[in-house]
Amino acid sequence: MGRSGAHSIHLEEYILMAFSTLVAIGAILLAKKYYSDENWTAPRKIVHNMKTMYKILVHKWYLDEIYYKVFVDPLFAASESLLWKITDTNIIDGLVNGTAKLIFSIGDKIKKIQSGLVQNYALMMMVGIVCILGYMILK
Repeated sequence: MGRSGAHSIHLEEYILMAFSTLVAIGAILLAKKYYSDENWTAPRKIVHNMKTMYKILVHKWYLDEIYYKVFVDPLFAASESLLWKITDTNIIDGLVNGTAKLIFSIGDKIKKIQSGLVQNYALMMMVGIVCILGYMILK
């Protein structure tokens, strides 16, 4: 039974291949017959008789329009209202601008320490060394 079952499966495949090849050849010959005319009279008659179906096929079943209405347009609206106006403007820009203000404030306080006098810098170094030594001794 194993060999005869496998043989019949191959026969079915060959029959299906032959059928699909004949359908493809028939479609090619039919298209050649219709489109060999320079005025395309047969296709124009079909379009004239089936205007609604032609319109649906030309617009690719309106899948692009449906896709834009269902997915793209809502995504653009959400991106503009939520992502841009709230996330970008408030959160990201707020974080960047807040960091800049913090650094500017710290720099404003630190610049008061810098006087340009070497004696002040030496004094600060000595205070730092004393603090480090004190920490190491007490630890």
